[in-house]
Amino acid sequence: MDRTVRLWDLSTGKIVHELREHTHPVVDLEFSNANADRYLSFFTDEKNEATSEFDIDAAVQQAISAAATSGDPNQPQGGQFLLSASRDKTVCVWHVRTGKLIMQLTGHENWINRATFHPSGRYIITAADDFSIRVWDLLKRGRCILTIENAHDQFVSALDFNPLTPILATGSVDHTIRIWDCV
Repeated sequence: MDRTVRLWDLSTGKIVHELREHTHPVVDLEFSNANADRYLSFFTDEKNEATSEFDIDAAVQQAISAAATSGDPNQPQGGQFLLSASRDKTVCVWHVRTGKLIMQLTGHENWINRATFHPSGRYIITAADDFSIRVWDLLKRGRCILTIENAHDQFVSALDFNPLTPILATGSVDHTIRIWDCV
């Protein structure tokens, strides 16, 4: 298995970026939704280049006004960032246009199987072989704010959000699916 994420230009068939931060195989990828783009855009500068600077006050203000501008064509439409989950126990957040690493989430004690954006865009949720689910807050620079230990009796191998309601579903090699209310 490869440790590289490759971004391709489908019109030319050429590789645009090779993302090589992971030290073990990459097992999951997910592009950002429009709401996540709004939060993560604060990790880019005025030229849409990745940066380590982050204005928390501006991010909070943007989050407050996001609902009012959700139909605005000038607002991000999703897909500007990419999550990659790996067996190296990390999730990387990449800026798609530049291929730069925005942040790396660490804290799981075993392989990460799945990473997804919460529909609100503010959080990243991860599932791993340490039987846990973790919630990472983008407004806190990707800090883990919640760990659900023993979310299942075995490896947590799948997770997904219902796009219409605040419900998270997780699946496990213990042959169970659990439904979580995320209100």
